[in-house]
Amino acid sequence: MDLAPDYDVGIIGAGPAGSALGCYLAKAGVRCVIFERELFPRPHVGESLVPSSTRVFKDLDFIKVMEAEKFPHKFGAVWTATGGRREFEHGWEGLEADSTADIRFEEREQRGVDQTYTYHVDRGRFDNLLLHHARGLGADVFEGVAVRDVDFSGTYPEIRYQMGQREIGCRVRIVADASGRRTFLGNRLKLKNKDEVFDQYAIHTWFDGLDRTATMGKGSSQKGDYIYVHFLPITNSWVWQIPITDTITSVGVVTQKQHFAKAKGEREEFFWQAVASRPELHDALRRSQQLRPFTDEGDYSYAMQQITGDGWVMVGDAGRFVDPIFSTGVSIALNSARFLHTDILNALKTGNTKKEAFATYEATPPPRHQELVQLHLGLLPPERALHGVHPRPALPPRRAQAAPGRRVRRGGARGADPDAGDRDRGRGQPQAHLAQAAGRPHGQRLQAGLLSAATSRRRSPAPPPPPGAAPGRGSFRPRPAPAPQ
Repeated sequence: MDLAPDYDVGIIGAGPAGSALGCYLAKAGVRCVIFERELFPRPHVGESLVPSSTRVFKDLDFIKVMEAEKFPHKFGAVWTATGGRREFEHGWEGLEADSTADIRFEEREQRGVDQTYTYHVDRGRFDNLLLHHARGLGADVFEGVAVRDVDFSGTYPEIRYQMGQREIGCRVRIVADASGRRTFLGNRLKLKNKDEVFDQYAIHTWFDGLDRTATMGKGSSQKGDYIYVHFLPITNSWVWQIPITDTITSVGVVTQKQHFAKAKGEREEFFWQAVASRPELHDALRRSQQLRPFTDEGDYSYAMQQITGDGWVMVGDAGRFVDPIFSTGVSIALNSARFLHTDILNALKTGNTKKEAFATYEATPPPRHQELVQLHLGLLPPERALHGVHPRPALPPRRAQAAPGRRVRRGGARGADPDAGDRDRGRGQPQAHLAQAAGRPHGQRLQAGLLSAATSRRRSPAPPPPPGAAPGRGSFRPRPAPAPQ
């Protein structure tokens, strides 16, 4: 006789994807558990959000937490390049769906996004807050507990983890891998494919007292709370600059593997040599105070052969990760959880947790990730994108010129926001405008129709069960969420 499962859903990892999924499921009354190998809070890179995060925060009643924590508001982004103090910026006021020229958000309307700003976050604080929010909604949480294995041979998947000197098993109906770039299931099921195009490495730290507008001209002081992307005169290399508090700034150099030094000391030297190619930025960094040791992240772009299977799913970075130039990592994680939880609810109601139960979810993330890949290719030279070589630096986007008597509409690139315009809005042709922005013919850059196809479908949320309905095989019993504390 088979024993009943301990939980409906077991989530491996408590980053934004795992905690958001735990929030959605617990709020719907699902018995779920989150296993996290580290003790929160813990430092983590990826500190800048994009607007689609807002609709998840609204769903989870988390906006008030973000505001109470006084995370810096992010109104837009600025790109800078060598050869003068040119700037390329976007903001988020007056969002609108069509895009024809620049990479901007401010004219793009997005359903569920009613703020003109998003947030920069200290990931240690942010991730901890979201995890505590999931616990407050009813999810069970085990921190400092590392999952060792998942056994799929029985009636129910069994998550094996270490507790002191004992190995313990936890039976669940569905395993959700939210382990981030550790890709727990991807590694164990041998589904992970390295991305040969984006062989990027990064080295980063925090600085206090940085002049955030040092790369720009006069009159730019109001843009100190923007995220900055500084392009370097090194092949496919750039610097991020993200406000963490009023005075603390995260700065990181991203480059290709071939440029990245092997020894730790050489990597730090590489950081300073790289930023020295932008003297105004280098001097501003030298005048500020470095707060943390340098941390490096390497060879981190990958994809999976599949992201769902019988009794398991991958969510967030556990399923795909690309070079984070558009700051989409946390937003993809949050919205992946949003998309996934409806399929999980349906699976639990019907008792069918086979791969086909997650078909709607599986059909959604890959096009989104493909958008990001294509948008990244839009910032690479055509030879690099088409043949895997890299003869010259990537060019920053540049503002299109309006024809006489016509106004150039400046829309946002969809890949900059993984849920931009929602699935039923495919009117723009961002692949054409990105090719134009990079100064190269569209035919050389991107395959036509790839991006618009990604937003051609719309999914409806799962209907709630009728009052008094008997639970099915999944033993899913809706219960009211606890009142916010």
